[in-house]
Amino acid sequence: MKRIIFLITIALTIPSFAQITISDSVVIGNGYANKAFYSLSNGTVGTMPNNNWDISVATYTVITASVRINGGFGVRLWRYSAGDTTSWNALDTTGLGTQTGWLECFDQDTAFEASAFEYGMVYPYNYGWGEYNPITHDVNGVALFVMKTHLGPYKKVWIKNQKAVGNTMTIRVANLDNSADTTVIFSKNYNTKNYIYFSLADMALMDPEPERFSYDLIFDRYLAYINPPGQYWPVTGVRLNQNTTVHEVRNTHVDDAVNEMSNIYDLTSSNMTIIGHDWKIQPPPAWTMVDSLSYIISPDLGNNVYQIWFTGFSGTSTGKYYFNKRQLAWSNIEENNHPIAKITIFPNPASDIVNLIYSTEQGINAQMLITDLNGRMIHSRILPSTSGQLSTLGFSPYEIGLKAGVYIITLSAGNSTQVQKLIIQ
Repeated sequence: MKRIIFLITIALTIPSFAQITISDSVVIGNGYANKAFYSLSNGTVGTMPNNNWDISVATYTVITASVRINGGFGVRLWRYSAGDTTSWNALDTTGLGTQTGWLECFDQDTAFEASAFEYGMVYPYNYGWGEYNPITHDVNGVALFVMKTHLGPYKKVWIKNQKAVGNTMTIRVANLDNSADTTVIFSKNYNTKNYIYFSLADMALMDPEPERFSYDLIFDRYLAYINPPGQYWPVTGVRLNQNTTVHEVRNTHVDDAVNEMSNIYDLTSSNMTIIGHDWKIQPPPAWTMVDSLSYIISPDLGNNVYQIWFTGFSGTSTGKYYFNKRQLAWSNIEENNHPIAKITIFPNPASDIVNLIYSTEQGINAQMLITDLNGRMIHSRILPSTSGQLSTLGFSPYEIGLKAGVYIITLSAGNSTQVQKLIIQ
């Protein structure tokens, strides 16, 4: 039968493999006017204007009904609770901004959903702005909204429907005096992007984002819930893309941070603002960075692991972030149809403890073999089947005879083998 060998892509002869620290930066412009999309492996992969839109419509899956607002640039949204969609022409804004007949709506700031238009949603059928029909799979609008746009004027908004057949959405927008009443029907078939964007001034569709799987982090200005004082405020920070997970390490020197990572399960936080904005302290006298704070990040659910920490921030003049990053763990699995579904060594280089994170198919055990560069076996053991789930093996390198140096870990299961390098400091 075919024998498949998976090799780590870093050559054994390169001594700089040991956690190379790279200084990098991201710029979002004067007044934080832009949004930047950043890949931990490739750097900045795209930017877009962040101050020219009011709503963003989610397109990452056909089953989402998420419509977010540009809270970072002054957009505000209220739901009209004194009437239903039949009140469109007679909508009365008396009490807007108070608790009388109105509900101010906010995007969930820690997750992609629920969005401001879904504020107060009740699963499985209520999507805030609309009701889900389990027979047609359409979402039909049941609520009216008033929005303060990024340009200042107020508009009333009615998301009339989202159609399952054709994957379209219909939105009606007008001035409060019923002038400029416009209805647009547009396709949501942009599944390679996370969002498409609209300005309510003309409802022209904008598609400025890079491919949604091409980046890991988003650098921008957004609306966040700050407690205290228990209010939403515009902040400038870093948010996660989907599938990116993070472990925050505070009050620990960056060189010691990886020692707090007992296993890959510590990288399970998908809170999109876990990096957020509080890694910096605002003036006076100048922007300063919080000491002994770093983030352990996996952009691909555990295959690769990075560490970043911030070293500077320019503020509103240029919107420039300064930070260091280094890769802590590598994985290069090129085929999906094999018993070893995932393997990661963490940290690497290691000193006091080595964590081997792996998975195998149901009923298939794995053999781990550790050799030196001369091929001499140092340690061997059988690892039980994980039935497709991630499992962590932690061991002390010195207890099994590994001194400072470079070793090869071979993991074999069934007819497949993966080889990775381990450095002991």
